[in-house]
Amino acid sequence: MADLIRLTKQPIRVTYLATQPIYLAVDVSGYDQLDMSCYVPSIEGTGPFLVALRLLHGSQLDTDNGWAALDWFASFTASNQISVNTYTNFLRYIRWEVTNFSGAAAASFAISGMGRRHGRST
Repeated sequence: MADLIRLTKQPIRVTYLATQPIYLAVDVSGYDQLDMSCYVPSIEGTGPFLVALRLLHGSQLDTDNGWAALDWFASFTASNQISVNTYTNFLRYIRWEVTNFSGAAAASFAISGMGRRHGRST
């Protein structure tokens, strides 16, 4: 069984380094595998561009302490790029973080994917 997971409900536009607020983290504890994609529809500025995003995972929603990098998406250097990653070992919650933002005045991105359960019913 697979379910749609959206870390962003629509493309998010950022103009600086940012982390998804902790209260918007997504509970993925019911899944054995995540297939997540990040799409960057636009990067604004004079370039050369470098916009890097990563997924964080953690086991609680009380504090930013204890969150760790799950994986990096590709570093984006132009618009209309997509990066797709698969994860099998993750903690209960996931959220995004923009870790590099150089040469760009603004960038937009959307992160979504599928959560899969293996060998068990719900």
